[in-house]
Amino acid sequence: MNPEPVDRRAQLLIGVVGLLLAAAGVTEYTDGIVRYVAGVVDGISWLDLWKPAFDPPPMNTYTYRPLTVVSVKLGLLITDRNTMAMAVLHGLTIPWLGLAAHRFLRVHGMAKVALPAALSTMALPSMLFSGWIPVESDIMGAAFLCEAGWALQRWRATGARRTLIFFAVMAFGAATTKETSAAAGFGYLAAFAWAYRKEAFKRYAAVAFTYGVVLFILIIPFLMAKAMKPHNFNVASDEFTMARAWYLIVHNLAQLFYILSSAGALLLAVRGRLRLPVLLLLAVVVLAAPPLRVYNHYESVIIDQVDYVALTMVIALGALTWIFLRSGSPEEVTCTGAVLFLFGVLAVAPVLALQSRPDVSARLYAPVAPILHGLAWSGAALLVADARERPRWVRPIAWLVAGSFALFPLGAASNGVQLFRARMAVELVAKTALAERLKQPGITCPFVIVVNRDHELAVEELQALEVDWTQCSELFVPNLVHLDPSDSDLESWKIQGHTYSLTPSDNDGMAQKLLDGEALERCTYLYLQTPKAMMDTSDYQRFAGDFAWAFNNLPEFDEEVYRQQVEIQYREHIAYQKLFGRAGAGEVLVEEPFTVFPLNPNEALQRLFRGIPVIETYSYEGRTLFFENCLTISNE
Repeated sequence: MNPEPVDRRAQLLIGVVGLLLAAAGVTEYTDGIVRYVAGVVDGISWLDLWKPAFDPPPMNTYTYRPLTVVSVKLGLLITDRNTMAMAVLHGLTIPWLGLAAHRFLRVHGMAKVALPAALSTMALPSMLFSGWIPVESDIMGAAFLCEAGWALQRWRATGARRTLIFFAVMAFGAATTKETSAAAGFGYLAAFAWAYRKEAFKRYAAVAFTYGVVLFILIIPFLMAKAMKPHNFNVASDEFTMARAWYLIVHNLAQLFYILSSAGALLLAVRGRLRLPVLLLLAVVVLAAPPLRVYNHYESVIIDQVDYVALTMVIALGALTWIFLRSGSPEEVTCTGAVLFLFGVLAVAPVLALQSRPDVSARLYAPVAPILHGLAWSGAALLVADARERPRWVRPIAWLVAGSFALFPLGAASNGVQLFRARMAVELVAKTALAERLKQPGITCPFVIVVNRDHELAVEELQALEVDWTQCSELFVPNLVHLDPSDSDLESWKIQGHTYSLTPSDNDGMAQKLLDGEALERCTYLYLQTPKAMMDTSDYQRFAGDFAWAFNNLPEFDEEVYRQQVEIQYREHIAYQKLFGRAGAGEVLVEEPFTVFPLNPNEALQRLFRGIPVIETYSYEGRTLFFENCLTISNE
């Protein structure tokens, strides 16, 4: 292999764009998960990094990510626990991923599309989320893997010992940063040995075997950790059925869709060199894309149009499998093998392994996102070039499909930046104001109700804002809400849910007082933050989507979770709001406007047909309703 000269201009562009994307996520406030994870990491000794870490409630699970723990501990140490400074340092992983992906793609036969693929990979919301939240390490693991893949190909070409050492260091980084980058690393090496088996199978198989042995030794403590109660998607659970295994596969397909798009799926089929008539039929599928709604829990996404998502992703997986089995390029075989292996691990591991969580997220596919985008961009180049040799009417279709994929990361980045900045601007003011109310002299044992579990308020955040959170204080998370309720809907209403620490809470007396329109004697706060539509959504079902297929079929998802995050955006009130207002609660509102582009640009035709705006307008709200009669009572 004779690698092409380094493209300094491309690297400069990737670095600049990466820094701009990283800077977009530097805000005065950050996600509540940062404080939570910081508290967990503080409890881990430097001598215990090799041990599995237990994440206490509300996570309530084990993880094994030694290098991630090291990066968080160093970030806390270097910045003196300043989360904004931590975000600045951690954000540098975004341009690192772009540059590493560019190098990786160039030595894997995709030099012509390495630049756009690196840029589009960095722009994905799941990659940005991982780069903006200083305790998330998905793209750090992905960057390690890209560097390891680049070094392995260079070592294969030159035999240089220092390159082999660099590969070993980067591979070790991928293995110890996150479980998914570790798995993708083994998949890549196994596929590499298979792809180049005629060249030096024993040598390359030895590399893959050594990686596997080291990885197994590293995770022995994790495998021997005290197992949690089996979740419903594990074969050891009494509630397990094969349908749950099927829904885990569907769940993984949705994560792939979120980082690839329907146009990207078609372009993978083009990369697999399907015949033109078939491509035209698939183009119809892409151009007829329905408006898609997404439920998003820390980048674990569920998309309402499951048939459409599954169809396009089956096309994508079919294309990847065809390339792996039939391609004459060992670089393509290596890349597609890594993708297919990671997909298999994420789909099967929760079913078979007690230690594996079932809540798959799109960012877990970060290690193979550069591969997927590199192949899709290659498909776009092939489609456009092939269209020049076809009748003229084919050319607009080719450009439309390729253009849809090109616009996909632009819209995705715009949505990710706008929502994150609007949310953090609101949280900075709204949560600080709530903390100031809780710090008033005389406030004891406050009861804080937090609606919307996916844009959460954490106890650790309140403590970081210097709230004295005593043992009798309660942060309560409802698991039942009523939207736009009438008085008759409230007759059987109750405060139903659990505390932040997952313990039950009895509040029937408080509920009855609210139903009677009486102010509460205990200092009680209702905190609600969510995007709110600024459009006419009187027919809210057109906007909210239909997630009925997923209720109780997917991990951590039921009807009330969906209502609290998605449907609430298009409805006016919830029962808690109405009852608090009727009983005379005070209210503070903070809001910040932003706009949203379609998940896929090719939704535009169906949106126009159905009367849904192509560009949607929202306002991110942070709303606090409060009773502080306890202050009056204490003064008396």
